[in-house]
Amino acid sequence: MAEYFAMGGFAWFIWPAYVVTLGFMLGITVSTLRGLKADRRTLAELEKGAPHRQRRQAAAGMTAAQADAPQGVARDA
Repeated sequence: MAEYFAMGGFAWFIWPAYVVTLGFMLGITVSTLRGLKADRRTLAELEKGAPHRQRRQAAAGMTAAQADAPQGVARDA
């Protein structure tokens, strides 16, 4: 087992590379999750601020995806 951790004498180069890589991967994951949380919060605020759109869609019997489709595009029934 000690031979594995010594990495053939190159442990001083290999293990720091693993640590740096792991650090970057964790940083990217945390950054992505924070961005997702912020985007969800923004979406919730925008949806609260547009109740007239929700009422209009409900009155027309449309889903949000159907209401957002460009004009001239066939919509699902």
